[in-house]
Amino acid sequence: MKKYIRICVFVLLITILFSSVAQAAQLGSRTLRVGASGEDVSELQTLLKRLGYFNANVTGYYGNITKSSVLSFQSAYGLSRDGIAGSQTTYKLKYENGVAHKSTNQVYIVQTGDTLWIISQRFSTTV
Repeated sequence: MKKYIRICVFVLLITILFSSVAQAAQLGSRTLRVGASGEDVSELQTLLKRLGYFNANVTGYYGNITKSSVLSFQSAYGLSRDGIAGSQTTYKLKYENGVAHKSTNQVYIVQTGDTLWIISQRFSTTV
């Protein structure tokens, strides 16, 4: 009986772990459609909202309102209208409309006498 309980607890923990990982997906790492939910859906809704296509509260759930917003965005950007946020739709949304930008990495070669504080000031950040 104890072995059975341990196995059930283990299976439950694994299920919770993997469902949490799926929820924390980054926008563009999977295709989003009606029924999807997670942080990537929230990011999709937020970007659509900034552009004026999503006029509801950000919920993290891909329902009919999100689908309608995606359809409008796809139409405006010359994409195939299917209401699904696939790779082309998310790329256009994230990188080709001025709302979100690709990150740019900066390389800095540490000079003699540099301290973390000096470097942080140069890049407008804190240590």
